[in-house]
Parts: sequence; structure tokens; C-alpha cells
Amino acid sequence: MLVSAASRCRLYGREGEWFIEGGGNYGFIDIQKDKMNGANKTGAAVVVVGYAFSL
Repeated sequence: MLVSAASRCRLYGREGEWFIEGGGNYGFIDIQKDKMNGANKTGAAVVVVGYAFSL
């Protein structure tokens, strides 16, 4: 099972648009087969900053 979430913020300029996007996910299932190897889970946090414009 994997849970994820994201949000976005837009800032409009003269000719284009700045955006900041952030999100993350977390896995609730162990990635190791045996408990002898540990009990780690997957997860990530992501932040993206960009500028979009029309050509």
C-alpha cells in the first residue's frame, strides 16, 4: 500500500506562470523479505519549482 499527496501554488507573471509543486509518498509495506534484514519502508518528498510560458 502506498499513500501519496501533492499540492500546487501558481504565481502569474507578465508573460508566463511560476509554479511551486510539492508532494510526498510513503509505503506501509516492508521492502525486505525477511525480518533478519531489517524493516525499512519506502518514501519520498518532492519539491518542484518551474516557469511555464507559451511559444
